[in-house]
Amino acid sequence: MARINPQLIERLATRLGITPKAVYRHVQGVVNETGLERHLAALLLAMRNKDINVTRLSTADERAAVSGWLGGGHRRRDPEEPRPAEPARRAAAPAKKSKQRPTRGKTIFVVHGRDQALRDSMFGFLRAAGLEPIEWEEAVRRARRGANPFVGDLIERVMDQAQAVLVMFSPDDMVQLRDVFVDRHERNTEGKLQGQARPNVLFEAGLAMGAHAEKTVLVQVGHVKQFSDIGGRHMLRFNGSAASRHDLIGRLRMLRCDLEVEGRRDWLEVGTFAPTERKPAKKSKR
Repeated sequence: MARINPQLIERLATRLGITPKAVYRHVQGVVNETGLERHLAALLLAMRNKDINVTRLSTADERAAVSGWLGGGHRRRDPEEPRPAEPARRAAAPAKKSKQRPTRGKTIFVVHGRDQALRDSMFGFLRAAGLEPIEWEEAVRRARRGANPFVGDLIERVMDQAQAVLVMFSPDDMVQLRDVFVDRHERNTEGKLQGQARPNVLFEAGLAMGAHAEKTVLVQVGHVKQFSDIGGRHMLRFNGSAASRHDLIGRLRMLRCDLEVEGRRDWLEVGTFAPTERKPAKKSKR
């Protein structure tokens, strides 16, 4: 099995603003998505970032092997490939109007719970990065199929129109397994109160992973009971630090979101990412 070109990893780390170790996780994500070998998956990841010149970092055969996976179903021409002869020109036929709404590179569908402060911080962060986050009310407006659309159809349509889906898990609910069902080894986990995301977040996360796993990012803010069917395989722990912001931007860049972060610092500063805590009760004056 061919090895990944180390120079390719370095270029990706610089372009995505993450560590080389984090790049390998992104490469594995492309492997899971496409079934390609790791060195080809790394090349595909680089070719999706148009600013990286891969000509000297790969062979023509390798580029040809991954070109079919480039977005939009169109193959990027290899610089070493001979240009085909131009066909005879024909009269241009009138363009047909597409019935399907094109995916917008800036649109990101955000699923969140009851923590309004976290919601506002995440929306502010995404807008500072040049994206256009949308949520439930906007989704209803875009559905345009009756006043009470079926929730599954609604989310499926909106997710299909968005460039990416971000599901934010925050400890809005407190849950505990009943004593009668707690095994001995679960006394310090399931047997105690734990923070958990709201039911709508869990439901919509399942829909997103089932329908559009390749463009879904799961983000955990605070200590949250693990989503058992997903665990830590796709979860990004986000606390608002510069490292976690760079990591999330890297994931969104992998999903080919139309980001605007170059030369800007507001996306590194906007928002407070800590779960809202109950304020202590004020002592009554006697």
